[in-house]
Amino acid sequence: MTEVLALWQQVGDGFSDRLSAVRSDDWSKATCCDGWDVAALVEHAIGAQRMVPKALGATGDIDATGDDPVEVWKQVRAAADAALSSPGALEQTVKLPFGEMRAADGFGFPFGDLLIHTWDLARAIGANDRLIPEACTMVLAQYEPIDALLRGPGVFGPRLEPAPEADIQDQLLAFVGRQV
Repeated sequence: MTEVLALWQQVGDGFSDRLSAVRSDDWSKATCCDGWDVAALVEHAIGAQRMVPKALGATGDIDATGDDPVEVWKQVRAAADAALSSPGALEQTVKLPFGEMRAADGFGFPFGDLLIHTWDLARAIGANDRLIPEACTMVLAQYEPIDALLRGPGVFGPRLEPAPEADIQDQLLAFVGRQV
């Protein structure tokens, strides 16, 4: 499990980098997510990172709020990291909105959510949109078996066909309905 957490921390660093690049006039920019501007996308991404830690019993900073999304992200991320890194945490059974399961199994959704929304955020603000290939491989492998569940309202759009020469990032993005 430590490999997954190390990769999640790298993905979190990538989100942090893009988030720190958001300028005051970027918050109202549209994203590729229907009806979401940058502010709504960031709020959603932060909220998704609370899910598994809260199910593990995390309190305090995991519920941080405020007017500064960058600071809220820092607090929530640190609390999530502490909860997820606790010995045996990912082996615990947790109740999540989509059922009861091992925390490690439920963690795949917020992990993938953060990775994909890092790309969305980067695209919206004109930042580097390259993602960690190992994270893309892991998320695509987790998402492919549950393809039908991911196509409901408010999740992902229709699956697109990637170009024949598409790298793993473009394959993942096509899978979740992103135009690259």
